[in-house]
Amino acid sequence: MQNAGFTTVRSYQTEPYSWIDIINQANALGMKVVYEAVIPQIPSDTNYPGCPLGAQNYIPCAQATLNAVIQAVTPTVFNNTVILVFAGHENYCNAGNTVPPCTGTSNVTYLTSAVSALQATLAAQGLTTPVGSAVLSGSLVTPSPAISTDMQTLISAYSPTAPLAFDPYPFQWGVSPATAAVWTPPLSSTTQLINSLAWDYIQVVGSTTPPALPTANPQPFYTAGRVLLSAETGWATSGTTTGYACNSPGPCAPSVANASAYFQTLYQLGTSNFVQTSGYNVGVLAFEAYDEPAKGGPAAEQNYGLFDSGCTQKGAGLVPNNTMVSATGCQGFTNGTLLTIFGTTPPSQPSFMVQITYPSGQHPTIKATIPANSGLSPAINSVTPWPQFLVYQGAQITVSSAASGQSCTTTATAVTASPSSITFGPVTCQNPPPSSMGCFGLGCQLSNPF
Repeated sequence: MQNAGFTTVRSYQTEPYSWIDIINQANALGMKVVYEAVIPQIPSDTNYPGCPLGAQNYIPCAQATLNAVIQAVTPTVFNNTVILVFAGHENYCNAGNTVPPCTGTSNVTYLTSAVSALQATLAAQGLTTPVGSAVLSGSLVTPSPAISTDMQTLISAYSPTAPLAFDPYPFQWGVSPATAAVWTPPLSSTTQLINSLAWDYIQVVGSTTPPALPTANPQPFYTAGRVLLSAETGWATSGTTTGYACNSPGPCAPSVANASAYFQTLYQLGTSNFVQTSGYNVGVLAFEAYDEPAKGGPAAEQNYGLFDSGCTQKGAGLVPNNTMVSATGCQGFTNGTLLTIFGTTPPSQPSFMVQITYPSGQHPTIKATIPANSGLSPAINSVTPWPQFLVYQGAQITVSSAASGQSCTTTATAVTASPSSITFGPVTCQNPPPSSMGCFGLGCQLSNPF
């Protein structure tokens, strides 16, 4: 991603150990991270069955997870690397929305509580990282009076420097050509196409600064100068589009050529692109890095990646540097298989460290700290899933405990992707039993205690 010209990465509601690894890797590269807490679209806070840090509701689990991540990477690294915290994503329920999980009532109180709770967690660590959230584009661009009032309430809870984040997809609305789906300069004399990115911005910030057409007043929740962040925007490169607005009257236009034209117009470095020359206080996160073949919905949903599922870049124009990235990154990952490190049975699992190296140097080294948990019966499942790592033949796997001083190592002597299988070499531990590790099937089991 860095070689492609990106400076910031975002992940979605992942496990603590993954956040720790993402933040540490980004920090080492001088990149920035947008962190997202697990605050799902529900009417009000309730028990989170999958909380990785014990049986809790979603908001306190999000606080505990954020705190664990900060402690693991250190407040200094977090402060230097994480530039924004999202209290969930596309999780707003407006009054009248009865599509599950919404129940017809507004959930804005739940969302503002989540924002405030995460702000308190950061403040307790001496951090001032801004906290906000991301909403569907219609909530900011074309809100009803009731939704606009809710947006005022929600945005008032945001940190003052948090952007107004939304997810515009001109592609899904059938805006054509792809260049005009971003904008048609100059703004001051050209009426922007409805549902283009520029049109969306005009509907939120108004048409006076910068001067733009069509004429529009700013939304009551927008304050001049605030960053309007496209937290997701992209263009599918292939696949069916059932359910998209562009099917009526159609046609939708997924292709690598159109995606390249969209992204080049949006952010190609060294050009008069929208981000750098439109005059808006704007941020953009491209959706998404890699294809997701297993994702549900129409086939287009699986094909928004700038890189395919084998980590091969689809075209130079998809990335800011407008070049084919020379660093192969995760290419060849389809030859690997997921390894699970199983911790001990609740009620308590001390923190442990996982390091995976390759003597050949063919794959990057993985170092991850798995935070302690305190799952309690009957909610034992709250401590799962245990961490998983993609491994390849020759992986040297070391699991260690700072509490006990134990360190056990094995080697994946053979790895098959399909059907998935791992053959392990002997396990050697620095200290004698009872602390030990056994590896079989697709994972390694730690003793209790380890």
